Amino acid sequence: MSTASTMHDCVEHAMAGDSGPMHRGTHAMIRYALPLALIATCAACSKPPQPDQQPPAPQARAATPWDDMEAQKKKAQDVQKTVDKQADDQRKAVDAQDH
Repeated sequence: MSTASTMHDCVEHAMAGDSGPMHRGTHAMIRYALPLALIATCAACSKPPQPDQQPPAPQARAATPWDDMEAQKKKAQDVQKTVDKQADDQRKAVDAQDH
């Protein structure tokens, strides 16, 4: 097929108001593409379904390498409180003897 006959066919189809066999698919695609694009946009913008209102079950706490250090720190704080109380009691006893 030569270029001249192809051009002649296109001109004949254009004059007849027909866009030709190659353009029919394009019009159908455009006719259906816009509504599909709108539906896809609406679906993408809609809110996701709400999850169940039950809170997640609490998980068991996993041991960490710092647990031993935290236990030692707590023990040291408790010992310090005991020492401070004993020192305060001794100070009060000495002050009571002086008066």
